[in-house]
Amino acid sequence: MRKFKALAALAVVLCAVAVSGYGICMAPAERAPEDQQQLEAELKENYEAMQQQLQQAASQPTPTPAPAEEAAGETPPEAPADELQASGEQGAPADGEAEGAAEDPPQETCSPQTLQATMLGDSVMLGAYRELQEALPNCAINAAESRQVWDAKKIVQNMKDQGILSDTVVLALGTNGAFKQSIGQSLLDAIGPERQVYWINVYGKRLSWQEEANEAIEVLAENNPNLTVIDWASVGEEHPEWFYSDGIHLNGEGKEGYVQFVVSCLCGSTAQQSPKS
Repeated sequence: MRKFKALAALAVVLCAVAVSGYGICMAPAERAPEDQQQLEAELKENYEAMQQQLQQAASQPTPTPAPAEEAAGETPPEAPADELQASGEQGAPADGEAEGAAEDPPQETCSPQTLQATMLGDSVMLGAYRELQEALPNCAINAAESRQVWDAKKIVQNMKDQGILSDTVVLALGTNGAFKQSIGQSLLDAIGPERQVYWINVYGKRLSWQEEANEAIEVLAENNPNLTVIDWASVGEEHPEWFYSDGIHLNGEGKEGYVQFVVSCLCGSTAQQSPKS
């Protein structure tokens, strides 16, 4: 139910900050008309699907669960003190018991099906929206075309005001232009040092500001211990067959590869993440 509450509030946030139209901000490159038309159609469909899901979530009431005692109807009676003493249940381990045997509960492991994260991105993330939502069903995805790094701070602040910003935040920003480190730091400050942040860096075959944007992200990671860089640029460069002819946006095979890589970095081996100094 927590997810539906978050999505309901997120619907209000999206309406306040949504980018009108479906213009794609890209590096200058010639593309076949059918290639561009297919990409624009996919982005439009994904954006509409994202909005529809948020609207459906907003229309569903969020029930408030009753306390366990009320749900049961009565409180279990306490055992007499002499019985507790006889059985050795005084808070200290009974004779012969290993100390600390029950002190360390099993540690939870990250699972794509249970991970809760806020994901903020541009049209690259928007293009893979359906695949991301299927792989990470409890993550709230907020992606839009032509989104710049400096656009995200207002979105983050609105989410914090609504109480819906997750403890884990995934950023996929920088495709639409280079940005100053101060802009990125301002965004991270808005998110807060208590949250774990992952930043998927930038790749584009003919993206002139890729190196500048990724260098800024790396420096931010060095200065912010809670930030981990997901090195999408290195993976994308190895798979030119994953992209439309613009070299930035993902085709069907690329969406699957992108999602598998991101999920593996969030919930799997950290070997594929960019190392920090």
